[in-house]
This record gives sequence, C-alpha cells and structure tokens, in this order.
Amino acid sequence: MYETIKSFAKINWVLEILSLRQDNYHNISSVFDFVDLYDKIHVKIEESNKCDINIRSNVKELEKNNILHKVIEILDYIKGGAKYKLDIFLEKNIPLKAGLGGGSSNAASLIYFLFSKKIIDLQQSIKICKEVGSDVLPIFLLYLYKNYYIACFEKQNICVNIKKNLLNNFEFYLINSSIGIKTEEAYKAYDKILINKNYMIGNNTYRFIYFSEKNLLDIYFPFLIYNDFEKIVYNKFSVIDEVRKTIEEEFKGKVRILLCGSGSSLISILPKNKNNKKEIWEKIKKHFPEINIRKVNYVHHL
Repeated sequence: MYETIKSFAKINWVLEILSLRQDNYHNISSVFDFVDLYDKIHVKIEESNKCDINIRSNVKELEKNNILHKVIEILDYIKGGAKYKLDIFLEKNIPLKAGLGGGSSNAASLIYFLFSKKIIDLQQSIKICKEVGSDVLPIFLLYLYKNYYIACFEKQNICVNIKKNLLNNFEFYLINSSIGIKTEEAYKAYDKILINKNYMIGNNTYRFIYFSEKNLLDIYFPFLIYNDFEKIVYNKFSVIDEVRKTIEEEFKGKVRILLCGSGSSLISILPKNKNNKKEIWEKIKKHFPEINIRKVNYVHHL
C-alpha cells in the first residue's frame, strides 16, 4: 500500500553569505520557511534483506539521478536490525534549479517519513540529513518543528527554531521562468565579490529574528527579507531582472520582490488590500509569456 508524502518548496526569507570556509563550503546566515507548492512522494515500504530504493517519476531524468538514492545508501550503512525496500513514485511539481530546494526537500521529507515511522531515531535522522546535503537538515527541522521558522548558521549545521508570525496583511506570488541556475555555480559567482565576515549571525537575519520574536512581521515583513544572491543573479540574468523591474513598475512600488535561494524563482509580496492584482498579473504574463505565476501561501502546519 502506497502512502503519500508532501514535499514542500522552501523559501529563504533571509539569505546572507558570510564567508568561504577552508573546506570550500560557505558559512551562511539564513531563515527557512515552506510555501504550499509541493511535490508528492508516493512510497511503499516493506522489509527486505538490505535497504534499497526504486524510483519512478513524471520527470524521467530524476529516476536515476536522484538525491533519494543517497538517503537510502546512508540508511543502509547506519541502520542496524531490520532493513527496508522503498518503491517510490515522485510526482514532481517544484521546478528544477529554481532556488526552491526541491531536491533537498524531497530528501528531508523522506527522512522525516522514516523518522515518523520509527524506522530511524532522531539522532540517525540528523546524521543522514548532514551527510546527504548541507540544506537538508534545516528543511527536515521545518517538518519536525511545526509552526516555526528555522534559522541556520555556519555550514547550515547550526539551526534554531523561531516563532512564526501570522502574516494576515500580505499575499505571496511565486514567479518561475525556464531559466535554471545551479546552486554551486551561483556560489562560485558570488565568491568573486565575497568579503569574508567573522561573525555567525548576519545583520539581516538578526533583524528578522528580532521582529519575529516581537510578533511584528505582519507589519514590517517586506522590509526584513533579504538575499545576497540578488547582487549577482540580476546582473547575470537580465531576463530575471527585467521581470522584477516590470513587476515593480506595474504595481507602482506597492510590492516587494525577493529572489528565491540562488534563483531563478522570484517571490512577490503584496498587501492584501491592493486593488486590480488579477488584471496587473495578466498584463505581466502577456509581456512575459514564458513565465509561470502562481499564488502561494506559507504553510501554517503540516
């Protein structure tokens, strides 16, 4: 019998790149959250003589080259006692190379599923997260600590949960294009302008946490979000920058636009009382027929 896991897209409301480490990873300071765009992982699990996985997907390239294979390889290595075989159909809805953490979220949601089934304990879950990918742990913790943001620091291995505010005054629109940006390439490009900083918590991260703890995000939210990657992505990908500028012009400054992760997706934050939103979005869509615009909500609970 198959069970279905929702694997949510993540948003970095704050993403600061503080320094390049000696191991060639980066120390970052970031705040993670989910929005209600998600992949579906249909999974059937049964006991076996070894941990194994079979993946089918509506995106054929993900059947062989998939981060979920790494999850099961590590599971097989660390898991004593009973072993499990997983048969998975990955129903992909989150765009690839879009800065939405789709692959990492797939891994984190599967690890959380195994944890919830008591196949692995919390210590094993965290170990698998850290070995699979640097941003898998904070995404896993979003599943674990429901109704919280997760702030992460250094190599995304230090994480804390932050009280989530109800954002009643804003609406969120996700804009995707056909442009794909590899995360490692974005970091390499940023290294050319990176000035190493010797502190752990970035200024913008600190501000976001402070206003969140004071329960003031529903007033100041558009002024608190931040992404260092905007400094390079808008310059390198003129189409993304043109979309951003057009949205700002059409909404006459009543909008805040944030690059998602390393790109290429954008998320727009609009006041709920803004009139003519539908007509303006239709006009933007006619100007850029290659983009996809969808309204999203942040996830209150899982």
